[in-house]
Amino acid sequence: MAELNETTFWISGIINGEYRECDGPYITTKDMSDKGYPYVLKTPNANFTHQRYDYTAHEWVDTSSEALLHTVEDIQNTVTELKSNSQSNTQSKDELDKKLDKLTTLVTMSNVQTGKLMQEVQDLKKQAQPATQTTETTQTTTTADEGGNK
Repeated sequence: MAELNETTFWISGIINGEYRECDGPYITTKDMSDKGYPYVLKTPNANFTHQRYDYTAHEWVDTSSEALLHTVEDIQNTVTELKSNSQSNTQSKDELDKKLDKLTTLVTMSNVQTGKLMQEVQDLKKQAQPATQTTETTQTTTTADEGGNK
């Protein structure tokens, strides 16, 4: 006769309209590996007095009042820390805004100076162009006269 394999499991969740946190252990000869929610094959944590199974993290979670109190304390500490960080970030943001304003002013002033320098360069080019054109005209005239004499 074939030997029957026993499987131990717990129930954590809603079954038959009733919520069960960590109900069991139960023993069956059926294969439970493909069952899933609300059946749990993983042995509960012996250190927890009240627990439920977290199907996302695949672990037992302590739900005792002490654990919940620690969770609330952790959340309060995190909120306090976030508020503190938020205030220091606000101060840092103000300092960064001031630096950005100064930088924007410097860039604007630099652009104005560059514009003035470009205008001066263009004015100098305009002043230099008539002298160059006069020299070229004189050379062309001389060449034409020389060609007529030959």
